[in-house]
Amino acid sequence: MQNLQLTNASVPTAFPSETEWKIMKEQAGLLVRTGFLPKAVRTPEQAIAIMLKGRELNIGPMLAFSHIAIIEGKPTISPELMLNLVFKAYPQTKINYQTLTDTACKIEVIRPGQKANYFSWTMDDAKKAGLAGKYNWKNYPRAMLRSRCISEMGRSLFPDAIAGCSYTPEELGATTNEDQTQILAPAHKPAAPQLPDAKQRPVTRPQLTRMFAIAGEHELPGEAIKAYMAENFKIDTSTKLNNDQYGQLVTWIRQQPLKPKKEEVAETAPEPESNGEIVDASVEDEDTQQADTAEQTGQEN
Repeated sequence: MQNLQLTNASVPTAFPSETEWKIMKEQAGLLVRTGFLPKAVRTPEQAIAIMLKGRELNIGPMLAFSHIAIIEGKPTISPELMLNLVFKAYPQTKINYQTLTDTACKIEVIRPGQKANYFSWTMDDAKKAGLAGKYNWKNYPRAMLRSRCISEMGRSLFPDAIAGCSYTPEELGATTNEDQTQILAPAHKPAAPQLPDAKQRPVTRPQLTRMFAIAGEHELPGEAIKAYMAENFKIDTSTKLNNDQYGQLVTWIRQQPLKPKKEEVAETAPEPESNGEIVDASVEDEDTQQADTAEQTGQEN
C-alpha cells in the first residue's frame, strides 16, 4: 500500500508550470536538432506532444520518445511500456505466461484484490483478423501474439494505469521492429474511394422516365431504342446506360420525326331545323307593317 501511495503522490498536475513549460520547449528544440529522436519526430512541437504524454504517464522524456508513437493522431505505447506502467501502478500484479510460441500465446493475470483472468491469441486469430500476411506477423509471430495479449490485458484490467494508451503501434497499422519501439513504416491509410466521373455514373430512373416520354412524342418504339443501344453501346437494356450514353441516346431520339398532330375541326353553330316550308321574308315584313297600322288606327278612334 505504501508503494502505491508514493506512486500516486508523484503523479504530475494536469498542466506544467510556466517554468516547466519553458524548460520543455528548450529541451524539445535541442533534442530535435540532435537528429537522435525517432524519424517521425521532426519538429519541436511534435517532440513536446510526446513529452506531454510521457508527463501524463509519469515517465521521463527520453523513455517517452523510445516507447510512445503517435499513429494517426492517437498515442500508442510499446507492450514493454504497457507492462512497465502496470507494474509501477500495481507492483503486486502477477502475470504468468502459460503458453508462448510462434503459434499461440496465453497469459494468466491477477490484479491485486481480483481473481485470475486469462488472455490468449493464436495465429488462427491473426488469420481471421487479416494480420498473418503482414510484415510484423510474418517475421515476429511470437512477439506479436504476446503483444496482443498484453494490450488486451491492459485495456481490460488496468485502464487506470495505461491512461488512455490502449493500443500498441502495430495494432493501429504501423510496421515496427520486434519490440515495437521503432516505426519502420507508418500506418497505411486507405485511400478514399474514387467516385466515378459524372459522365460515367449510372442513369437514374427519373432520367429513363423522361427519355421514354420523349420517345413517345416521336412515336419511337422500344425495339428501335434497344437496337440503337446494342449497336452503339453494346448493352441490351436501358438500365445499363451511363449519363454520357443517356445524353447521346436522347439526342438521337429528338432527331427522329415528331408524331403528326390531329387537325382541329372548327365548331359551327347548328342551323335551325325546318318543317320543309319556304318562308318569304318580304311577305312576312309586309304583314307585320299592316298589323302595326291597324293597331294604331284603333287607338285613335
